[in-house]
Amino acid sequence: MTDVPRSSSHDYLFPGLIWLLALGFVVQAYGFPPASGAVPIMIGWTTVALASIDLFSRMRFPAARAVARFLSPDVQSPSAEAVKRVSVARIATAIGGIVALAAGMVLVGILYTVPVFLFVALHWAGRRSLGTSLLLTVVVTGLIWGTFAGLLRLALYPGLLLGGNW
Repeated sequence: MTDVPRSSSHDYLFPGLIWLLALGFVVQAYGFPPASGAVPIMIGWTTVALASIDLFSRMRFPAARAVARFLSPDVQSPSAEAVKRVSVARIATAIGGIVALAAGMVLVGILYTVPVFLFVALHWAGRRSLGTSLLLTVVVTGLIWGTFAGLLRLALYPGLLLGGNW
């Protein structure tokens, strides 16, 4: 019988924090008027659900490991799994990226910030080719614009520097 590594509290820290923040966001979003609260509520609950799946997949029992293997094919079987620690630098980079994304959206707007952030994440962090990164950036930006501006008739926030106000 092989020894399966036990979970540590560090394995649950970041997804647990995201789960709590998303739940707080949902609670706040329910205070919005119905017309303006629908999308934030949907985003909040989606984030709660995804963080819940992440937390569950980090547990060390068979069903959780099966979910982890399904979602991430590079996860090995429990008997051969090595405990991988995420460095503090990688966590700081991830949090810094989220802060930069939020600051960019506030300052220069969604339509400029999201494509730049997506391209950087795909090309440099995700190590995708230049062509793949550009193609996915254009497609996702088009989907965002098409969904919000075209389908829902909602103006994308232009940013404080480009005419937005809070």
